[in-house]
Amino acid sequence: MTTFNKKYLDYIDIMFYVNDVARAYGKYEELKPYLYQHIIRTNQYMLSRLGIRTKWAYYEKMKKDYILHKKEIEDVYDELYYKYQAIYDATIKSNNFITQQIRISYLFLKNKKKVWEEEKIERSMWHPR
Repeated sequence: MTTFNKKYLDYIDIMFYVNDVARAYGKYEELKPYLYQHIIRTNQYMLSRLGIRTKWAYYEKMKKDYILHKKEIEDVYDELYYKYQAIYDATIKSNNFITQQIRISYLFLKNKKKVWEEEKIERSMWHPR
């Protein structure tokens, strides 16, 4: 868990590559909010699962790519669920994943009702009854 594993950094490139595939098929504009929401959700999941050394590198690359794609993300920012807005904001404003996690926790607690409502909606989409 404490060793560095470079292969996980490729996940970030792959997720942004999906955007290029959507562009190639003329679906990018239609899917743009969902693509970026997926990128933010998956990056946060990966960050939570990695060992400490890999986590540092993953966070740095993730933040760098968010800054690189800032215009596209901010174009759909208002269409993202609040929790993904909060994660994105915390990532952009933080120097490392520790301060990012503190910011996310604060934003989630501050707006827990909104986050909880979105969680219910999102779960129902993934697990219809």
